[in-house]
Amino acid sequence: MYTVSDVTKKLGISRSTLLYYERGGLVVPERDPVKGYRLYSQGTLDRLVMLTQFQKAGFSLAECRCFVDGEPS
Repeated sequence: MYTVSDVTKKLGISRSTLLYYERGGLVVPERDPVKGYRLYSQGTLDRLVMLTQFQKAGFSLAECRCFVDGEPS
């Protein structure tokens, strides 16, 4: 499991970008049952990697969501 800080460092994105993805429903973190911190699984991290790569390639977030979810655009 990865924390917000782990994810932002690994992907080179800001905390606010990560939270924006959450608010948009692109990723859903788990919660630490004791402290309530956001935690990201390896699968979620992989999804974020794909999302950021598509965005860097110039695709919109809506297009990125379709690509990652395997939906037709």
